[in-house]
Amino acid sequence: MGVCDSTEPRNTRLRIRGEHDQYGAEIPRGFLTIGASDKHDSIPQHHSGRLELADWITRPDHPLTARVAVNRIWQHLLGRGIVATVDNFGANGTRPSHPLLLDHLANEFVASGWSVKEMIRKIMVSRVYRLAAIVDESPQLKECLARDPKNQLLWRMNQRRLEGEAIRDAMLAVSGRLDLQRPRASAVAELGEGIVGRTLKVDALQRENDRRSVYLPILRGAVPEALSLFDFPEPSIVGGNRNVTTVPTQALYMMNSASVLGLSQQFSERLLSSKVTGDKARVVLGYQLALSREPSGAEVDRVLAFIRDATASGVNVDKLKHEESESRAWRGFCQSLLGCSEFRYLN
Repeated sequence: MGVCDSTEPRNTRLRIRGEHDQYGAEIPRGFLTIGASDKHDSIPQHHSGRLELADWITRPDHPLTARVAVNRIWQHLLGRGIVATVDNFGANGTRPSHPLLLDHLANEFVASGWSVKEMIRKIMVSRVYRLAAIVDESPQLKECLARDPKNQLLWRMNQRRLEGEAIRDAMLAVSGRLDLQRPRASAVAELGEGIVGRTLKVDALQRENDRRSVYLPILRGAVPEALSLFDFPEPSIVGGNRNVTTVPTQALYMMNSASVLGLSQQFSERLLSSKVTGDKARVVLGYQLALSREPSGAEVDRVLAFIRDATASGVNVDKLKHEESESRAWRGFCQSLLGCSEFRYLN
């Protein structure tokens, strides 16, 4: 979906008190004078002015655009922008924590041809991005914590929870179901013309979809449950910062959702059908796939005890066959990995 110019662009008229059907004087096309420090050429009569505005915004010597873009990228990768108020670079916004770094990255961004991928690569190979969030008992880190408890100077990583999209994609990837192919078109196009929720049913948009979350159709009032529970922003509002909440519905979703149970089952089948031999090796593989680390000896012992006890309980109490009970026990282990806080937080 995009905007295109009319065949006959013309000036708009003032809407009195914001009412769409109450017209005032005609407003000539032009630039926002409060944000311009120089004069601009007049907009040709046959142009809407959008192209001229885009050219002005992306001028190499524009003082603000590159800083705003780089700050958004930095926030996405490190959890907090160099300017914390990413939507407000004005007098009421916060001051940049590293102003020289912001200017340096903005200049590099312009020099690279406004390449977002190049900027992401530059930040991700830096030392500050590769720091850990965990603070050990060393005197040096204790001193840093005492001097800068809020980590304004980025001497460590800020622990942060994954966005809802990343949590969903991670669960699909671990279970082996993630589809990396891009869809041919948006599913919204198949709905036709009408009003969502009234004349148009959104059931087709809510069906199971194994593609990356970036390809999910997002409509106001029809945000997928897996995203809305984990603070997906309101689609009708533009906002640079997301809320991060911890509420019971999130835990209940990880415990009871049919989608999560299905992914846990496929995760367990992936472990049981893997080439590794022995339950201990399967436990280690599960930790590696879900948490990107190997379990400690105590963790392995607890998981093996759980598998043994849950299997016996299924056979003796629920009268299941041994294979069925064992499969259910492994599914429970896999679900516990997907539901643990370590799976959802970056350290």
